[in-house]
Amino acid sequence: MPNSRENMRVMKIFALIILILGLTSCNGTFWGTSYAIMNCSQFVCAYTHHQPATVRQLFDEGRPQHGPLHAGDIVVFGGRHAAVFDGEGLLDSIPERGVGRVEKLNPRDPWYSGPIKVVTFVHKPSPWQ
Repeated sequence: MPNSRENMRVMKIFALIILILGLTSCNGTFWGTSYAIMNCSQFVCAYTHHQPATVRQLFDEGRPQHGPLHAGDIVVFGGRHAAVFDGEGLLDSIPERGVGRVEKLNPRDPWYSGPIKVVTFVHKPSPWQ
């Protein structure tokens, strides 16, 4: 059974493969990349240059938000889903559409329910912005 160190290595390799394959569109974003290729935690980590992490790890790292979001902040919903604030709204990756903009938050939707924590943006800006 793989350990967490092996999982992190695989996630880093996967992120590198995505960058090498150029899974970005002509406007420089991951827009439309399939969830099967890049799930929510992989997307937010790549977008913000955060070290590869699972949603649960991001949730454990996050803090309750007591102020406005800033571009690059990672929002983690109930330890089950993650999105990134781009200054205008939330971007995430879900099975129904892959990477894209969150149009409307429904608190009854399991993706966006539960306690919310924020991993404050402290990394350099993403080159994909």
